[in-house]
Amino acid sequence: MGLEYYTSERFIHDDLTRQAEAGLQGLYDYWKKERRIDPFVVTWPSEAVTDDKGISVTDACSLELPKDDRNRWNKLMLEAIQRTKAYGILFVEQRDKDVRAIFETKHGSRCWTIPIIRNGDVFTLKKAEVTDNRENLGLLWRHKVGQA
Repeated sequence: MGLEYYTSERFIHDDLTRQAEAGLQGLYDYWKKERRIDPFVVTWPSEAVTDDKGISVTDACSLELPKDDRNRWNKLMLEAIQRTKAYGILFVEQRDKDVRAIFETKHGSRCWTIPIIRNGDVFTLKKAEVTDNRENLGLLWRHKVGQA
């Protein structure tokens, strides 16, 4: 890796992408117990922030999103980004046929689409399909025409 890789902070994006992917492995265990994934976001602060108890936080911060009020999700995600001075954000939601997780920083995005498959009388999660810089939240990174 060249100097530009580090000065551009791309290495931070790559490290957070790995952290997000590692955390997503927990979805499979949660699914086995609950048979559903409730919507949530995780943000990674770009600097130390103070929580409601006055404690300095530098680790990932999570927020459950209201299942019954999807219209508030964008507002809540924006507030989480501002409050945590987020460098990166991960959004996870269950849809009809899959679980989708979108991670983004100012350097790009990665989307994991985890198919929900019927296996006999039980629904299970399969291996995730991964795409880079195609799907995004548009909160920290915006896809530009012609950008792959």
